[in-house]
Amino acid sequence: MKNETVRFAGMDDIALLTGTRIRQLDDEEEHPDVDIRSAVSDWFAENLGSGKLHQVIIEEDGRLIATGGLIALPIPPSFFKPQGRNGYILNMYTVPEKRHRGYAARVLHLLQEKAKEEGFEIIYLRTSEWGRPAYEKAGFQACGDWMDWTVR
Repeated sequence: MKNETVRFAGMDDIALLTGTRIRQLDDEEEHPDVDIRSAVSDWFAENLGSGKLHQVIIEEDGRLIATGGLIALPIPPSFFKPQGRNGYILNMYTVPEKRHRGYAARVLHLLQEKAKEEGFEIIYLRTSEWGRPAYEKAGFQACGDWMDWTVR
């Protein structure tokens, strides 16, 4: 039987998240001749360290199989968003051999729960047409190329 762990990332996970982000970009066929490993690592260190980023990790037998993040996206308060606390979903990734098994939906659900805990008002994301049905199923509304979910 497989040993599965679901958790939020910590500072000890920066190398794991950096490698996964590079793999995600490779899978999306973004192959420029630029070494961004250091910049990606610095980004994770800054945002995990400040508490702005909440990154879910699902591991199976110690191997990352799915991940996704929620980052605070502060905006000035308005009449419709009096707290000005919004979030952005990013780094959603499932290893190819584990796709279409509900891992991304589980990650997204945990991020939505974290948004509630953190007092966010709206969560935004950008998706491909391929990913849109999964987000719609989770309650996100389409707004052009963007989608949003009102935290309740």
